[in-house]
Amino acid sequence: MITAHKKHHGKSIPKTTKLAIALQAIKGKKTISAISKEHDVSRTTVYLQQEKALNAANQAFEEKDDDVLFYIPVTKAFLYVLGTENRIGCAHIILQMNPDYFANGFL
Repeated sequence: MITAHKKHHGKSIPKTTKLAIALQAIKGKKTISAISKEHDVSRTTVYLQQEKALNAANQAFEEKDDDVLFYIPVTKAFLYVLGTENRIGCAHIILQMNPDYFANGFL
């Protein structure tokens, strides 16, 4: 059965045309019917391309808390500095809380 809106069953559409269809549909300056006639595709195809483009845009700008922001190269020197900083930081806090804590030479 051949329907009015599907003139070419199984017709493959180039990616550049799909992009043009999607962008025109998203802009909204032309009607869906006008876009479908211009590119010789069904209105359903226009709506599908519009939906794919909007979904891709939403996914591109979606914020995910579990994304890795960056990687830090960890070397022995880095670990040494980190450990030293932690001990100094802890000692500073302890001294603020109890100034006599290191009186016996503990560090």
